[in-house]
Amino acid sequence: MKLPVSKTNAPVWRDITVKSVLPKALKPLETLSRNLWWVWNSAAKNLFRDLDPDLWRATGENPVMLLQQLPSERLEEVMNDADMMDRIKNVF
Repeated sequence: MKLPVSKTNAPVWRDITVKSVLPKALKPLETLSRNLWWVWNSAAKNLFRDLDPDLWRATGENPVMLLQQLPSERLEEVMNDADMMDRIKNVF
């Protein structure tokens, strides 16, 4: 004789994706990261590299991944750095 087993305590696993949202001031970086033009433009490539050189290498020089993984503290630093903001405007 088989007894029915309740599965109410069984976990239900779901995949979730967490996507970071860049502050409005840094949205041009997101646009630039999705345009392959940056590959041929050394100023754009250097801009992404200078956001976080170690993370740039760790992400395989992938600007989309770089922007998704940048800590919020670093994003704040970039927004407060007038030189970096000028570089973003000049490259974009």
